[in-house]
Amino acid sequence: MSVDVSKECDFINQAILGGDVRKSLSGGIQKIADEVNKFEGDSSNQQNEFQKNITDQQNNYEDKITKQQNDYEDKITKQQNNYETDLSKKENDFEGSIKNEQQAYEKNITGRQDNLEGRQGNLEVRQTNLENTFDQEIENAVSNNPSSAETVYARTDHVNNKTYNNLGERLDTLMNQLGYIPVDGGSFFDDYIEFKKDGGTF
Repeated sequence: MSVDVSKECDFINQAILGGDVRKSLSGGIQKIADEVNKFEGDSSNQQNEFQKNITDQQNNYEDKITKQQNDYEDKITKQQNNYETDLSKKENDFEGSIKNEQQAYEKNITGRQDNLEGRQGNLEVRQTNLENTFDQEIENAVSNNPSSAETVYARTDHVNNKTYNNLGERLDTLMNQLGYIPVDGGSFFDDYIEFKKDGGTF
């Protein structure tokens, strides 16, 4: 900052009267004071303006940061909601798929079981028919030759489904089985033997 007081200085140098000198000195001092006050006022205004600009920039920066943070949080929340929705849908689809597969499996097992039971029923019918036919054949054979037909028929143990080479072999096997009566013979005693179960022989 510079203050031009050259005119005042020239006037003082040329002044003759003391009053003119004092007036020139007073005018120069006032001029300097005015310039200093003006400078300080300008400086204060500039400082206030600068401070205002700094405050505005700081507020704008903080607002920008806050907006970015809010946008980021909204984005994360939206992604999390989408992920949870997608995961829930996949879980429901998986459970539905498992349920459908289980129902299809149970239906298939039930169908196969029904089919097996039907085949078993057919097999039992065929077995009964075969046994009836065999019994009829035996009856016919016995009518024609009772002795030999009954002997052949007696070789087969129809309870255990075992056929022996001859009737004697079957009878020997049966006698060996009956040679010792166990303590607990189950329904054997109730159905066939009418004596006390003592674990002995007879």
